[in-house]
Amino acid sequence: MSVSKPTFLIVPGAWHPSSAYQILADQLNAANCTAVIATHPSLNSKEPSSVTCAQDAQAVRSVLLSLLDKNEDVVVVAHSYGCVTGSGAAYGLSKASRAKAGKRSGVIGIVCIAGFLLHGGANMSSMKPPAYVLLDQPEPGFCETSNPADIFYHDLDEQSAASMVRSLQPQAMGPFASDSPPTAWEEPEFEGKLAYVRATQDRAVPLFVQDMMMEKSQVKWLVKDIETSHSPFLSRPKELTNLLLECVDHFLVSDGPQSTT
Repeated sequence: MSVSKPTFLIVPGAWHPSSAYQILADQLNAANCTAVIATHPSLNSKEPSSVTCAQDAQAVRSVLLSLLDKNEDVVVVAHSYGCVTGSGAAYGLSKASRAKAGKRSGVIGIVCIAGFLLHGGANMSSMKPPAYVLLDQPEPGFCETSNPADIFYHDLDEQSAASMVRSLQPQAMGPFASDSPPTAWEEPEFEGKLAYVRATQDRAVPLFVQDMMMEKSQVKWLVKDIETSHSPFLSRPKELTNLLLECVDHFLVSDGPQSTT
């Protein structure tokens, strides 16, 4: 009996509109998968100082629940800051947890792409802001990035990188100063259902930082590597899609996580 493919819920990183992930969504569609892209209310928010990480996570959770309510199994694919909100959105919604409540659908796994891993209740203000983050720009309560073409897209051609830079939006700083919600990857129900895609040429979240966060998470991850910048969904979307499909296979059949590094 064939197993139906899950729906992929893509959770963007900071500064990036949902349109930045459409190429990845199209590749997943070409692989006969459904892909939905969430949006954070903190992106170009009208209230940048008051919007919180929990509100971003709740916005993602609303999209996630709408998919689960249609009896669709879901893989959360989260990028960068989106790993905080995506993991928060999935809390309590694992396939195993929902089955106990008589639900047919659930989150079958979480894939973090060059992402931040925060324990529930932690916040990003405990980290020193990277030098490329410009605080209170373009106005108080927001932040921007200096030289995003080099930080995020150094492996794209010049025209594509410039187009992406034009699409970036001011990011409210409120979520970075507020506590993160409880995170799904800390739940025992997600053991063996967690994957981390390391962007090995990342200049925004360097490889050693990615490794450090995985180690500090104190949980085991299926690790996949892709030799790209911070944005493999743009520079190598087909290769990333194949990695995501490999992660799904692991989530469906594995009794425990393994590393491919």
